[in-house]
Amino acid sequence: SELDITTEPLSTTYISGGSGGGGGPLPTSLATSLKGGGKEGAKITVTEGSKVKDTATLSGENASKATGTVKYTVYKDKECKELVTKAGEVSVKEGKVPDSEEKELEAGAVYYWQAEYGGDASNKSSTSVCGDEVLTVKAKTTLATKLIGGGKEGEEITVAEGSKVKDTATLSGTKSSTATGTVKYKVYKDKECKELVTNAGEVSVSAGSVPNSEEKELEAGAVYYWQAEYGGDSLHEASTSTCSKEVLTVKAKTTLATKLIGG
Repeated sequence: SELDITTEPLSTTYISGGSGGGGGPLPTSLATSLKGGGKEGAKITVTEGSKVKDTATLSGENASKATGTVKYTVYKDKECKELVTKAGEVSVKEGKVPDSEEKELEAGAVYYWQAEYGGDASNKSSTSVCGDEVLTVKAKTTLATKLIGGGKEGEEITVAEGSKVKDTATLSGTKSSTATGTVKYKVYKDKECKELVTNAGEVSVSAGSVPNSEEKELEAGAVYYWQAEYGGDSLHEASTSTCSKEVLTVKAKTTLATKLIGG
């Protein structure tokens, strides 16, 4: 008798990825964003005293099931070698990464943040790109001003007609000694500093030192309000002196005519 033999091809199924398939952990990546001082993004600038935190999002084929931990760190340099402070270590659950601790960092400086995922059995470790996440903390500044002229000196002075008067400004703040930029001097008719009389010069700030304004000989019989405006720089906030505090009164000269009457 004849034998009927039926053959079927063998099929093989390959399971890629995951610890269960024997393929080992799969690659991951970390995207980060800073939040603080009303700002949000990879690169933000905030004012002194602001609290800032880092947020991280884990991606990858197995990232939705990821466990393990993420460490947040802050550095002085964009190569992430000079440590400023650690910003917490958080536990990853189902791929979700909690935010870092909030940090209030010293003003007048730039900081580079980084997040580092340690990996687990199904996900490889990964680190955010250090130079991509930059925080600038601007230092607050204040301007104190004083008038000098006609033999007088102070916030409020009265001088005689024909006197030349100049404004002097002192910049203060936690990091004012490193300030650059410019200061503009102006003279106004009103204590709200809206009606301009004249500009009194723009000077360059060097190491926080502010040169004096130009000297001005102003029309007599009037009151003037002086103001100085600092424009700030990349690490220092702008500031303006209080207009109504700096008052110049220029008195008009008078002459006395006499006449002798006799018999």
